[in-house]
Amino acid sequence: MKIIILGGHLSSVNRGVNALTMGTIKCIRRKYENATITLLINGKSAEFNCRDISVENIRTRLLYLTYFLSVVYRLYPFLRKILMEKVRVFKIFKNSIIIDLSAGDSFTDLYGIRRVITYSLNKLIPINLGNKVVIFPQTIGPFDTLIGKYFAKRVLCEVNEIAVREPVSRERVFEILKRDNKIFDAVDMAFLMEPQKPIQSINFPQSFIGINISGLLYNKKSSYKLFRKNIDYENLIIEVILMLLHKTEVPIVLIPHTYCWDNPILPDDLVAARKVHHRVCINNSERVHILDGNFSAEELKYVIGKSEFFIGSRMHSCIAALSMRVPTVSISYSYKFSGIMTTLNQENNVCDPKVHDNKEILSKILHGYKNRKNIRKYLEKIIPLVESKAYKCQDLI
Repeated sequence: MKIIILGGHLSSVNRGVNALTMGTIKCIRRKYENATITLLINGKSAEFNCRDISVENIRTRLLYLTYFLSVVYRLYPFLRKILMEKVRVFKIFKNSIIIDLSAGDSFTDLYGIRRVITYSLNKLIPINLGNKVVIFPQTIGPFDTLIGKYFAKRVLCEVNEIAVREPVSRERVFEILKRDNKIFDAVDMAFLMEPQKPIQSINFPQSFIGINISGLLYNKKSSYKLFRKNIDYENLIIEVILMLLHKTEVPIVLIPHTYCWDNPILPDDLVAARKVHHRVCINNSERVHILDGNFSAEELKYVIGKSEFFIGSRMHSCIAALSMRVPTVSISYSYKFSGIMTTLNQENNVCDPKVHDNKEILSKILHGYKNRKNIRKYLEKIIPLVESKAYKCQDLI
């Protein structure tokens, strides 16, 4: 069996995408141990430390031409043989089952028209070639532009199966399809990724509160686009840290989750963490730490798993914590947060700055911290069920 994964990665600066991809590979391998898996990425190929996965790429500048040729392939059967022989990407797709991840949340026009077109064409090319295409658990939508709505309908009507990871995505897909016979309720594949002890030595206290600061929200321009209102995220995070320093005696560790350690620039989590760390450490240098190093998704999950309580603004940092049974409060900018937290009956631990003011958010976080022992006990019971649900996606292949 040949399986191609679209919209995934194993060495992206976004550790969440890497976690999603590794969880997907683990899910596939459980049922199809000997399957040939190829990771097809947009842009330049990258080197991965993964022996049993091959990597291919679709050059972004050739994506539109490749799509056009796939339309020709679909419409003119007499040209199929020569096109299959001449077009490199067609050879890669030949006799393969396609699993689409769309980076977990990129099948939407929320991040711009260019991205929704890219992730749509990625799926439409193999659809035109006659491949089976399965959308694995992800957030779908919103689609607010005419172009976004057009591509959403094209893709969703033609793929074979659609797995969604939260109720709002199901509603959006049903609204487009007017039927639910190929919609599958699932959970994020990142729940399946195994943690790995960091190679680098880390000198942190045994007990600490982990906080993930999102560079995306720290950047005022991207923050306004996501929240669609002015939110002082930097001030909110500083208030959270100062409140925890005042109300608890536990050290705090700032943990980036989407960042380029060699050359961090906003909206990089590490840049945001360093800026906040500089501001709060004037009088609290012994209690506030920062995880400043080049760590993989598996290593970050291991570190996050050592925290006694976690606050995350990147969804996959929250998934890393929850899957390690760590009581978690999320600071949300999208319905994907509330959807996934609701799956775990943790909807009361979602803070939405569009709805809650800073005082309410601080209250929610403090309540979550005080209730952390009960939350951990509940997570220890429910996470194995969540992992079992994730493995069921292998039946869609």
